[in-house]
Amino acid sequence: MVEISESYRGSGHYKWMRPTVDRLLQSLPPELLTGLGTIVLTDAHSIGPGKTQRVRGRKHHRNKCLGFYHHRTQSEVAFIELVADNIAPSVPRLLLHLQFFRDMFVSQTLFHEIGHHLAATAGSAARNGEVAAEDWCRRLSRMLF
Repeated sequence: MVEISESYRGSGHYKWMRPTVDRLLQSLPPELLTGLGTIVLTDAHSIGPGKTQRVRGRKHHRNKCLGFYHHRTQSEVAFIELVADNIAPSVPRLLLHLQFFRDMFVSQTLFHEIGHHLAATAGSAARNGEVAAEDWCRRLSRMLF
């Protein structure tokens, strides 16, 4: 089972985020999460400044991204970071009281990052990179909804 941890420095803590991520993970077959160690819920302050590597020809500010996938290294297992305070503002505040909308918005980012993991471990019908992650995201979303 994938561990969920929280690491907030600023005001990005949402009490409903952890149970939502846990519920979304439980909706997936465990074999798809093999090799994934932790999902870290964090905020933009914890990410810090700087830009990402090129994604679809552009560099993005790291602290404005919704999530990150970190590949396995010799010393660490693969893990995912979800930036809670960047995911939640994209949802109208009234809709955050309904679990369906929480699931819908969080699953888009979570499943995209899991898609990067699956493309690295299981492969993908699409090319690698963002295209493969989006392909897996669509598949995983169909399983949930």
